Parts: sequence; C-alpha cells; structure tokens
Amino acid sequence: MNSKKSLVAYFSHSGNTKTAAEKIAGLTNSDLFEIKPVKRYPNNYNETVDIAKKKLIQMQDLK
Repeated sequence: MNSKKSLVAYFSHSGNTKTAAEKIAGLTNSDLFEIKPVKRYPNNYNETVDIAKKKLIQMQDLK
C-alpha cells in the first residue's frame, strides 16, 4: 500500500486552471488546495498584467 499523499495547489483567475486542477486531483486521488490572493486582482486583464509587472519590478529591486 502506498501511503504517500499528493496535493494539487492552484491559483485560478478566470476558472480555467481550477477546472484543470480539479480534473488532475480526481485522476490522481490528490488533495486539492486553492491559493487565494489577499487582495483580489481586477477582472480586467490589462489591469492585472500591469499589477504583475509592477510586482516583478519590486521583486527585482529586492535583489
């Protein structure tokens, strides 16, 4: 008997990744964990991309 457990962790902005994660978890008998941001991202794609770019710059400045 294999006692190892697996976990499928996902973040999904639009729901597509959630659907894929649920399928993978079901096929692999894995636990499922949704990663939720502290502050919701905007629904507008371009606004979300702008936020991501700013965060990448901030992370580079920390190096």
